[in-house]
Amino acid sequence: MPRRGLSASKVIKPVRWGVLGCARVFQKRMLPAFAASEHNTLTALASRDHDKAQSVAAANGIPYAFGDYDALLACADIDAVYIPLPNDIHAEYTERALLAGKHVLCDKPFTLTSADAKRCAALADARGLRMMEGFMYRHHPQHMFVQGLLLRGDIGVLTRIDSTFCYTATVEHAGIRWNPAQGGGALWDVGVYGINLARMYMGEPQSVYSRLAMHTETGVDIHNTVVLDYADGRHAICHSGFDQAFSSTATLTGTLGSITLERAFQVGEAGIRVRYRSNGTDDVQTMEFPYINQWQRELDDFALSVRIPETPLVGGENGVAQSVVMDAVIRSAQSGRREEI
Repeated sequence: MPRRGLSASKVIKPVRWGVLGCARVFQKRMLPAFAASEHNTLTALASRDHDKAQSVAAANGIPYAFGDYDALLACADIDAVYIPLPNDIHAEYTERALLAGKHVLCDKPFTLTSADAKRCAALADARGLRMMEGFMYRHHPQHMFVQGLLLRGDIGVLTRIDSTFCYTATVEHAGIRWNPAQGGGALWDVGVYGINLARMYMGEPQSVYSRLAMHTETGVDIHNTVVLDYADGRHAICHSGFDQAFSSTATLTGTLGSITLERAFQVGEAGIRVRYRSNGTDDVQTMEFPYINQWQRELDDFALSVRIPETPLVGGENGVAQSVVMDAVIRSAQSGRREEI
């Protein structure tokens, strides 16, 4: 989990960014984040549709627009690359960006296999480059607050986590999330969040059991349940789906209390709250947070780690650990059995 001890107000030379693709998440979430950040400059944009790249760049004051991804990677005026491309080519372009000497922030999932993740992480280490999997929720201060409750022992020993990340999606045959060949499906789109959160708070699980409900028309999973088992009977249960009402919650239960995050992942456009019971009492307390742009926080934390190397970063090694768990999740879905990690 990022630590904000080195505040984003610290004066640093802005990191110059290039973005591969004009994905919806980039235009809806990351463009405003770049615009709000004092520590990052959006310098270049590439799309295989050159006209689209030029149009988006012109509308947002981005100096360079390329019709080829490799041309952007060759640009000497960028320090880092953000990759919101289809899931199946995350590893390929992460590797290309690292070989071009660029730091990498890759949208989740980092890669679709642990072998690819390990190769990219080793390359980043060898070249002294920063690399991070884009789980923006980790950068919201509600999670620093929860971590403080856990470290103080306010809810005792953490024994269980229950999380959900669901929304109602419309079937779009040309859409990436409905294409199994491109890493589509609810598991890769939103299921990874609950698994990542469980790892953040409980560490690495020992085994996994997963069930995926398949959409017969497209061949992707439309909803799923993943159970992560830990030592001493502790576990995390993660639900995600495309066919359920919106939810973005997590409840952490301990021997002395519990913590409920009503907006654990997708915080919306308003303030949020964390409700908790602690120290064996039934009294429910509330901690409220005003709206915070967690995508901007993600960019700022990454920029600090680039300019100030001693800054903590949830880097490539965490992406590797996440991919190892995801390998086991896929194996379990295929075998119908619990799989060791």
